[in-house]
Amino acid sequence: MKRVLDFVTSLQSASTFDEAWVGVRRFFESEGADWNTYGYETCGDDGKASIVIRDNYPAHWNAHYSDRNYAQHDYAVLHCQTQIQPLPMGIEWAPATLSPIERQVSQEASEFGLHSGIIFPSRIGPDQRRAGLAFTNGMKRVEFARFIEDRQEWLFMAAACAQAYLQHLVDAPPTTTISLTSRQRECLLWAARGLKTTAIGERLGISEQAVYLHLANAKKKLGTIRRIDAVAKAIRLGLIGP
Repeated sequence: MKRVLDFVTSLQSASTFDEAWVGVRRFFESEGADWNTYGYETCGDDGKASIVIRDNYPAHWNAHYSDRNYAQHDYAVLHCQTQIQPLPMGIEWAPATLSPIERQVSQEASEFGLHSGIIFPSRIGPDQRRAGLAFTNGMKRVEFARFIEDRQEWLFMAAACAQAYLQHLVDAPPTTTISLTSRQRECLLWAARGLKTTAIGERLGISEQAVYLHLANAKKKLGTIRRIDAVAKAIRLGLIGP
C-alpha cells in the first residue's frame, strides 16, 4: 500500500480542486492510464441538478461526445446513476443488453482510442449526490483485465482516496468534527490494510458481528455507504493512516 500512502501524501498539499486534479491525473497516468475523468453532480440555486466534468480526454472526442449528447446513452454514466460498484468499460466490456445507440457510443470511443477503462462510482455528502472517477487507455480486454488484476489490491483504494480529496475540495468543509471510537478506527485501519471482516475480528480478538457493527457505525458517522469510502474519508480526515 506504499503507493497509496505516497499518493495521499501528495494530495494533502493540494489546497484547490485544480491542484488535486493535477495530482490525481499524474498518479493514474504514471500507473498506465492514458486519460482520466471525474464527474460529480451539483445542485444550482434553482434546485436543478447538473453534472460537472473534468477530464483530459482528446478534445475532438469531447466535442463529438457533446455534439451528439452521448452522456444520455453512455452505459458507464448510466451505471454511475444507480450503482456504486466499479465497472470495467469499453467496447469489449459492453453488456449484450445495450441498445444500438449505447453500443455505438462505446464503439466510437474505441475508434478515438478509448478502448478499455474502469469507472469508480461514488456518492458525495449527506445528500449522496452522484459522482464517478474513471481512467481509460487503449488496451484490449485481456491485457486490461490483467492490468487491473495486478493492481487491484491498491488501485481501488487509491481511486477512493482520490475521490475523497476531490469531493472535499468541491464541497464546503464540514462544520462538525467527526469522532470515531478506538474500535471503529482500528477496524477501519485494518480494512485499509486489506484485511476482510473475519481477519479483522481475529486480529482484534472480537467477533465478525462486532466488526460489522463497528464498521457500520463508522460509515454512518462518516456519511458513506461503502467500506472503502469510509476508509478513504477517514484517511483524508487524518483519523487513520493508510
